[in-house]
Amino acid sequence: MNDLVEQLKAENDALKKKVRELSESEQKFHILTELAPVGIFSTDHLGNTIYVNPHWCTISGLSYKQALGNGWIKAVHPDDRQDIIAGWENAVDKRARSNAEYRFLRKDGTMAWVIGNSVPQFSTDGRFVGYIGTITDITGRKQAGERIRTLSRVAEQNPASIVITDECGSINWVNARFTGLMQYTIDDVKGRMPRIFNRGHIPQEEYEEMWKTLKAGQTWKGESRNRRKDGSFFWERVMISPLHDENGRLCNYIIISEDITERKKMMQDLVAAKEKAEEGDRLKTCFLNNFSHEIRTPMNAITGFSALMSEPELPDERRAEFAKIIIDSSDHLLEILNDIINVSAIETGQVEVRETNTDLKDVLNRLYERFADKAKGNGNKFIYSEYGETAEFEIVTDRSKLIQILSNLLGNALKFTVNGNVSFGYSVKDDIIEFHVSDTGIGIPDEMHEEIFKPFRQLENADNRKYGGPGLGLPIAKAYVELLGGKIWLESDRGVGSTFRFTIPFKRL
Repeated sequence: MNDLVEQLKAENDALKKKVRELSESEQKFHILTELAPVGIFSTDHLGNTIYVNPHWCTISGLSYKQALGNGWIKAVHPDDRQDIIAGWENAVDKRARSNAEYRFLRKDGTMAWVIGNSVPQFSTDGRFVGYIGTITDITGRKQAGERIRTLSRVAEQNPASIVITDECGSINWVNARFTGLMQYTIDDVKGRMPRIFNRGHIPQEEYEEMWKTLKAGQTWKGESRNRRKDGSFFWERVMISPLHDENGRLCNYIIISEDITERKKMMQDLVAAKEKAEEGDRLKTCFLNNFSHEIRTPMNAITGFSALMSEPELPDERRAEFAKIIIDSSDHLLEILNDIINVSAIETGQVEVRETNTDLKDVLNRLYERFADKAKGNGNKFIYSEYGETAEFEIVTDRSKLIQILSNLLGNALKFTVNGNVSFGYSVKDDIIEFHVSDTGIGIPDEMHEEIFKPFRQLENADNRKYGGPGLGLPIAKAYVELLGGKIWLESDRGVGSTFRFTIPFKRL
C-alpha cells in the first residue's frame, strides 16, 4: 500500500513538473512571438487563423480580431488575392508547406510586400492540427530592387556612354551605348583601364588636374579625342565622378561621355563661317574703296579732257590726243564695269555656257593683234606660239569665255611686266587642250598662289595698288575655266615671273 502511495505521489510530482514546464514553455513562446521582428501566425486544421502576433498586425494593418479566421484575406491586395486563396487552399488540402510572395493593402493606402512561409503541425499521435508560419516585410528590399532595376534601365538605355570602374580604375561594367559607340564589348574591356585614365590621352596638365579633382572627391569634366575599335577617332565630352560606400571609402568611378564630334564640327564651321564673313566684309570694303578710286580715275580723265576739247583754239593734234585719252579711259571704265557684272553673275549662278565651233588659230591671232601695241608700249617682247605647223583647229567650246580667260591672263601679264617677255600659246594632250600665258614680270609668292584666284583677295597686295586695277581678272578666269570643264594653276616665284596654265576639254564635231 505504501508503495502504491509513493508511486502515485511520484507520478503526480512528475505531472506537475510537466505542467509547469509546459506553462513555462508556453510563456516563453508567447514572449518570443510577442517580441519577434517577423509576423507569426497559427491556424487550426481547417486553415483558419487562430493566432497572430503584434508584428503581424503591424505589417498587415489589421487588428488581432480582424485577422482571425479568414479575415486576413481582406487585407491582401486585390491583384494578389485570388492566387493567394487558391495556393493556401491547395496547401491545406495536401497538408503541405506553403510559401508565397504577396502584398497587403492597408486601410491608409500604404502597401507592404511580404514573404509568407508556413509548415503543417501534427500532434504526438500523428493528427494534423494546423499550421504555424511567418510573414516577413520585404517592402524595403522590393523598393530597393525596383530602384536598382530603374537605375539599371536608365544606365543601359542612356544615350550617353557609361563606364563603371573599380576603385583602381579597372572597368567593371559598360552600357549598350558604350558598346555601340566604341565597338568594344564588355569582354573586350573588362579589367582594363579606360583610355582617359592613361597618360597621353589628354594634355599632361589637364591629366594632372583631372586626378587632383578626383582624389579630392569631386567631379571632373572635360573634352578628349578618343579612338574606336576600328581606329577611327571622335571627340567626346567626359564627366568622371568618384563613388564612395556608406563608410566614405572610394569604391568606384563612373565615367559618362557624350559624342560631340558633330557638335564640335558645327561650332568649328560656325567660327569659320563667321571669320569668312568678316574677311569677306573686310575685303569687300577694301574692294569698294579701291573700286571707287578705279572709277574716279577714268571718269576724271573723261570729264577733264572733254572740257579741254571744248576750247575753240585747241590745236587739232592736241584734240586728237585728248580724244584718244577719253576713248582709252572709257574703255578702261567699261572693263571695270564688265568685271563687276561678271563677278556678280558668277556668284549668283547666272552664267551660262554657250558652246559653238571655235577656230583656235583665229582666236589667238586676234588676241595677239589686240595686245601687241600694249606689249610694245611697255617695252615687252610679245610671243605667240602655235601648236603644230598649221595650227588649224576647230573645237567646240564657249568662244567668248575662252577669249575672256586669255584676255584676263594676258592683261595681267602685260601689266606686271616691263621690258621683259610675254608669251602665250597652247598644246594638245590626248583629250584636253592646255593653254599657257607666261611672263618675266614681278612674280607671285608661294603663299598667294591660291589666294589670287579668290574674289577681292588681290586687293591686299601692295603691288596691285601700285599697278592699279580692281583685281577681279583672275577670279573671273578661274570661274570660266571651271565652267568650261577645266582647271587652272600657276607656276611662279617672287621676282622671276609667272606662268599661268589652264585646260579645257578637246571636243570636236
